Formats: sequence, C-alpha cells, structure tokens
Amino acid sequence: MADRTREMMSASSATLPVSATPAPRTVFNRPVGGDRGFAWAQFSFPTTRAVKSALGGTVNDVVLTVLAGGLGRYLRARGQDTKGLELRAMCPVSMREADERGQLGNLVSNMIAPLYVGVDDPVERLGKERDGMNRLKEAGQAKAFYEMSQFGVRVPPLIAAMGAAMPFQQTLFNTVSTNVPGPMIPLYFGRHRLVDWLPLGIVSNNIGLFVAILTYNQRITLGITVDSRLIPDPWFLTQCLEESYAELREAAGIEDDEGTGARCFAVAGQVETDAGASKPATAPEAVAAAEQATVGTARAAADQSGPLQGVA
Repeated sequence: MADRTREMMSASSATLPVSATPAPRTVFNRPVGGDRGFAWAQFSFPTTRAVKSALGGTVNDVVLTVLAGGLGRYLRARGQDTKGLELRAMCPVSMREADERGQLGNLVSNMIAPLYVGVDDPVERLGKERDGMNRLKEAGQAKAFYEMSQFGVRVPPLIAAMGAAMPFQQTLFNTVSTNVPGPMIPLYFGRHRLVDWLPLGIVSNNIGLFVAILTYNQRITLGITVDSRLIPDPWFLTQCLEESYAELREAAGIEDDEGTGARCFAVAGQVETDAGASKPATAPEAVAAAEQATVGTARAAADQSGPLQGVA
C-alpha cells in the first residue's frame, strides 16, 4: 500500500505541469463535426538525419521543430498572435523494453510535448524542443502517465462506468502527433512496388488536427487529418510545414532535397488560361489539379514496377 502511494505521488508530480494548466486554445481546438480533410508533406529521411547531426538533438526533435514552425506560420496566417505561444502535442510512447518488442497487445503511454510555435528562429526553436523533450524524459513523464492509467484498473466497474459517462472537455493538449517507424526499404506485392504510404489519424473532441508521422523507404511523411470546418485549407498547412523544414535545413547548411505533397500542390496552384498566361487557381480547380498531379507523380514512379494498384 505504501509503495502504491509513493508511486501515485511520484506520477502526480511528474504530470502536474501539464495537468494543472489548460493548453492554449487555437482555431483547431473547438468542437468538431463530421467533415474531414487530408493532406501530407514529405521529407527526405537522410537529409533530416543530417540536420539532426549538424544542429544536435534527435530526428524526433527535428520533426517536432518542423511541426512547431509550420503551425506557427499557419496560425499567424489565420490571424492568431503566436508571440510567446507554446502549444502541446500528445505523443504516444511505447512502454515495452527492448526484450519485449514483437509481443502481441498494446503497452502504450504518452508524453505531452511542447511545440514552440512562437519562436521564429529555427535553430533556437530546435534548441528549445530538444531541451523540453530531455526534461520530460528525465522527469519520467511517460512512465508517470502509464502508472496513472493503471490506477483505473483497480476502480470498481460500476464507478468506472459512471465516470466514463460524465461529460469531459479535453484541455491538456492541442493536437496529437504519433510517430510510427516503417520499413526503410520499398515493399512489394508481387512485382508491384508500394510507392507511398500515407498515414491518417483520428480527430476528436476539441482536437481538430491529427498529425500522423510515418517513415518509409527513406522518407518521412507527415499526414495531416483535420476537421474541414476548423481547418478548411490543409494543403496550405502542409505548405507551411514545407517552409518550416526548408528554413531549418538551410540553417543547418544542408543541400535541398526533393519534396512532395504540399509542394506538388503549390505547382498545381497555377492553371493555364486560353491565352497561355497563368493565373491563380480557384479552390476547386487547385484541389482537382493537385489530385491530378499527385496521381500522375505516383503513376510515373510506378512505371518500372508494373501498374499501380489503388490509383483510379
């Protein structure tokens, strides 16, 4: 009993900084509806790793820095002041030890990672992300959340059911960012190569933005699932992510690499008139052109390995 009490006190102290104060509200932290949108941005994994080596931290720190910079750009474009603003991202964390990998079932906790959207300088932002994540790891926040989740196992079923039925407004974080490591070599179905792997997520009450991060075949893909009423322009958000990535890469002195997703949409955002001059595309034209460009790119990439399945 005394051991469990000490564990509860330790877990409470580790989670207190985020549980005691609500996360700041943004344009995508409102009640969600039934409409969904999706877009993505892709970056070279070797280049991202080179940025990490040049500036310090981990690949995950670099990705969170890019995400924070992109969200800052997007919020400012939507009219929200980001000076001094720090958002929070809920990041699922595996609690398995090295010798437990590959076992069935879930053993997951989470960390509430800071997103310094108000820091304009990309190197300074990376430093803050790196230091913030190191503090959370040293405090054992993921383990603390896991221990607290286990306390509920001891609650009688009737009490647990009554608690689950009570209205609850989530205020601990602004978005979810889940990082799933995939195979770093291309996969095949027979002679057909899997060209791309685009991750989707689930929006929930007051969380109109889900960022699913997946590594596959030397690429990092950020899949943006949104509530379309709260974020009606997900491709613009991915363009903000591309710009955030570019400024960090340039600050690290790393050469440019080829991007897709948001960048292909930016190219498709210009349509030709009858006179041959280009004009900005309207929203429906731009979306249709982006879809055509994406399908065309995927088909071209699959030419050497047979017809691409799943592309109309």
